[in-house]
Amino acid sequence: MLRRKLVFLIIGMSLTVLMAFTTGCSPEEYEVEVRAEPEGTGRISGEGVYEEGEEVTVKAEPEEGYEFLGWAVDGDTVSEDKNYTFEINDDKQLEAVFEQKHAIETEGVELDKVSKLPQSH
Repeated sequence: MLRRKLVFLIIGMSLTVLMAFTTGCSPEEYEVEVRAEPEGTGRISGEGVYEEGEEVTVKAEPEEGYEFLGWAVDGDTVSEDKNYTFEINDDKQLEAVFEQKHAIETEGVELDKVSKLPQSH
């Protein structure tokens, strides 16, 4: 009978210690890094440290003369939206990809003649 009480006491203490340990642990934290590619072609935000499961939004705004193409991770496009929201579950290094706008010279060109260019078949 004493042995049985001792076993229950040990099990009870073990469960109490386990519960105290697991409830005392804080959630995992992950780092989000953002950068513009090429550098200096846009304004970006959202970099920081976030708790696991938290929703993170990174934002990109192109500088004058540039357009935003998308967000990439390891060279793969993950979003074409300027504001990209995702749930954090590991460290992320995001790249906001921008491209210089290409202006077409129209000075001295009559636009109605441009529309009459032969069509390729």
